[in-house]
Amino acid sequence: MKKLVYLAVILSAAFLTSCVVSKKVVPMVHNTVNTVDFDELNLKRNDYTILKNVTAEAVIAYKGPTTNDNRRYISEQNGEFSIAFYYNTGRRFEPFWVDKIDGVLCFGYLSNDHENMSLSLDPEYYSRHIAFYRLINQCRAAGGDALIAPVVDTSIEQQGDNTIYKTTVTAKVVKINTDK
Repeated sequence: MKKLVYLAVILSAAFLTSCVVSKKVVPMVHNTVNTVDFDELNLKRNDYTILKNVTAEAVIAYKGPTTNDNRRYISEQNGEFSIAFYYNTGRRFEPFWVDKIDGVLCFGYLSNDHENMSLSLDPEYYSRHIAFYRLINQCRAAGGDALIAPVVDTSIEQQGDNTIYKTTVTAKVVKINTDK
C-alpha cells in the first residue's frame, strides 16, 4: 500500500511539473530622455544651445503565423534581438507567450511618450522604441540634456513572408546653459 501511495505521489508530481510552463525572462534595458517644450520652460534663446541634429533608425522584420506554425517572429535587422511568440489558441489565459529569445531588447522612451514597458505583438512598437533607444544614446554621446522637435517616421513594406517595419527618428540635441 505504501508503495502504491508513493508511486501515486511521484506520478502526480511528474504530471504537475510537466503542466507548468516556465515564463521566459526577456532581457530588456530602457532609457529615457526629456523632450523639451520651450513654452512650458519659458527659456530664452541664450538659455540653451542646439548642439546638432541626430537621426537613428531601426528595422524590424515580422513574420506572422502560417498554417503549419502558430508562432509570430519579430527580429531586428542587425541581429541584435529576436523573439518568437506563440499566439493563444484557446489553451491558455495569456493572449501570447514567449517561445524563444535571442539578444537583449533595448528600448528608449521620450519623457512624454513613456508607456507601459511590456512586450507586444506589434512590430511597429519594437521598431519605434529601438530607434528611440539609439537616438537617446546619440544625444548622450553629444553631451545633450534634452531633445527638441522629435520627428518619427515609420514605413512598412512586404518582402516575401516578412513584413518590414523601418522607423527613423530625428531630433535636435539641446544643451541647457548653466551659470557655472
